[in-house]
Order: sequence, then C-alpha cells, then structure tokens
Amino acid sequence: MNQLNIESVNRKAPYPVVQIEGLPHLYYFHTDYGVDYEISIRANKKQAVRNRLFVRWFNMYELRHQYVIRTAQGMMDGQMNFMAIIVRKDNPKLKTAIEEFEETVRFLFE
Repeated sequence: MNQLNIESVNRKAPYPVVQIEGLPHLYYFHTDYGVDYEISIRANKKQAVRNRLFVRWFNMYELRHQYVIRTAQGMMDGQMNFMAIIVRKDNPKLKTAIEEFEETVRFLFE
C-alpha cells in the first residue's frame, strides 16, 4: 500500500497533518476550535464492502436525522478509495466542514 504524501497534503491543508509514529496508515490534526481528528487510510479490496456496510449502518441509526453525511469515492494511486464525513446539523461550522470535505475530495482524487 502506498503511503499518503504528507508534504503534498500539508501544502493545502488548513491545519498541519502529521503521521502517527509507527503507524503508516494513521494521521492526526487539531483544529483551531479544539477538535482533534484521527484519519485512518487503509486501502485494500475490502474497502468497497466496508463502505457499503458503513452507509447501511448510518442509515439505520435512529438519530441520523440530526446529522449530515457526505460520501465520496474515487481513484487514488490506481486504487478505488472511499471517504465520508458526518457532521451534526447544529454544528455552527457545518457549511465550512462540508465545503472543506468536498475540497479535500477534489484534491485527493484529481
């Protein structure tokens, strides 16, 4: 599996993204709003199945109406990859979070 080019990501990322030491598929960043994100990037032939299960699980969640979900899929380094973001509808930065997700998807899948 290819590793994420962290230098390329950080040229456009609004926050510094770092790789978690010793774990080549885990990344981390901290926002100005005090929110920590951990990102796992594992690409293999089971990714499409995990994506379908994840979306199915979310659609069965009884409080799903409180959230906005966006999903994306595209080729990266010759392999199909899947991404998702789930944000509470009452999040004051909802619009910005969705816009940044969509910009990240465009950047990674171009």
